[in-house]
This record gives sequence, C-alpha cells and structure tokens, in this order.
Amino acid sequence: MNATLPILKKESPILWAVAFIILMGSFARAELPKAVSIDYCADQYLLALADPSQIIAVSNSATDQHSFYRKKAAGLKRFAATAEQIIAMKPEIVIGTDGAYNVLPFLMRYDINTVVPKYGRGINTHFENLAMYGDVLNRSDQANEIIENYQIRLENLENKSRQNITVAYLTPSGFTAGTGTFIDDIIKLSGLNSFAEKHNIKNWQPLSLELMLVSPPDLIISSFFDQDDVHISHWSLTRHPEIRKMISKIPTVSVPGDVLSCSGLFSIEAAEYIRNFTDQSFNKKGEK
Repeated sequence: MNATLPILKKESPILWAVAFIILMGSFARAELPKAVSIDYCADQYLLALADPSQIIAVSNSATDQHSFYRKKAAGLKRFAATAEQIIAMKPEIVIGTDGAYNVLPFLMRYDINTVVPKYGRGINTHFENLAMYGDVLNRSDQANEIIENYQIRLENLENKSRQNITVAYLTPSGFTAGTGTFIDDIIKLSGLNSFAEKHNIKNWQPLSLELMLVSPPDLIISSFFDQDDVHISHWSLTRHPEIRKMISKIPTVSVPGDVLSCSGLFSIEAAEYIRNFTDQSFNKKGEK
C-alpha cells in the first residue's frame, strides 16, 4: 500500500504523531477482510461487528422488519446470496447460519471460507459467537465492547428482585414456547414466572384453550402480530373469541419481533423490554 505523508521537519513531533496514526489506520483498514453475510441472522453478526468498509453485501432480509440492525443495513448492497453471486463477489469471509441451509453445503464442499456460529441458545454461547466473529473479522475490540456492555446489562437483570407474575407466550399461530426454548429462558431472565414451566409444557406446542381458561396467566407476551408477512390461521387459538376476550382483560405486551429473532441472540434486549413493562404495569407484589 502506498501512503503519502506530508514532508515534516524533525522539530514537529505532534505532526509526526498525527502522520503515524494516519498511516497505521491505513494499514489496519487494509487488514480488515472483506465479507458477505448470506441470511438475516448472519447479517446481524456482520452488521454489529464489521467496519462498513469490510462489507461487500448483506442478504436481502437485512432491512426487513425482523432484522435488529436493519438501520445499519440501509444503503449497503443486498443480494439473494446464491452460490453464483457469492463466488462472483470473491469475499474473503462468508458468514452464514442455519437460515442459509440451501447454500451452506455447497460453500463448504468447495472450500469457500464460510464461518458458521456455534449452535446453542444460551447467552454465553452468543457471547462466544460474537467473540469468534470479532476474531474472524479482525474486529475483536468491537466484539469485546459489545460483550462487556451485554455482561453489565445481564448482571443488572439478574440482580433485580423476582416478580410474582406468571407469563405465557403466544404466537400468531396459537403456539406457546415451553421449557427448553429461548423464549422461556427470556421470561425467566426477566425475573418472572414461566406459565410453561408451571404446567409442564415443553418445547413448542399449541397452547391449550382449556388450560388458559382454567388457569390464566398474569401476563401474555406476544410478538410478530404486527408483521405483514406473518399469517394468522383461521384455526389459530388467537382467533377464538374467548382468547380475544382474555387478551382484552389480561395485560399483554407485544415484544418487537427483531429482539426475538435468531435463537435468542438479542435475549437481553427482549428481557429488558419485558421487565420494563412489568415494572411500570405491576407493583412489587406482582399486582396490577
């Protein structure tokens, strides 16, 4: 790399220092690998960590409503992330997650440098993935800054007193998140009681109308109802008049879909959102 420096006199230490910083910055930028992300969860890692100069392209979903960093994606090149497009762009790094299941096998088979996150829903796993991508992108300082911020916020959540509020999660299709899901983990991280745990509901299951009527929760959490691309089935529990009546009486918080995406990558944001709602809507005893 050619870097043009001003002609400086020996007696100009400040100018020499400035010139050195500029030169080192040029070298640092040159060492940042160029990358693409090929699905919207991969987009989140790239947009969170990369310098804009590193980003060749993000997926077409990067600006969608469920994309947490959609504002950062504005103005960036977006693409369909086909194998042909990826090869033509010649990125040094390809970031992909399970959302790119159709193209990942091809990329790995042909030894294209493709980096996928470690599987898992736990917050520490997300920290590990952020650190890993920070290292791959030569942006470890940025990754550490994000992780440290999350760790402080996580500690604040864990130090809050628990509230005696039982919470059920309801999807537009009438399913609920049982124990063993990242949604249930978020409810507990918020310092609240899990309706699913109370009734031994595991994984993702249709929510029982009878159970909701006999043992209603204190709070209902919903999400994705506001998104145009989410279809609500005519047979969904959420269309039942009794459930609609219940929702009108029981406090309901609609959590933005972008913080409930990507297997809990934004669990801390989601837990903070829910806890802020309960702190404002219930007293310390969990009463409205």
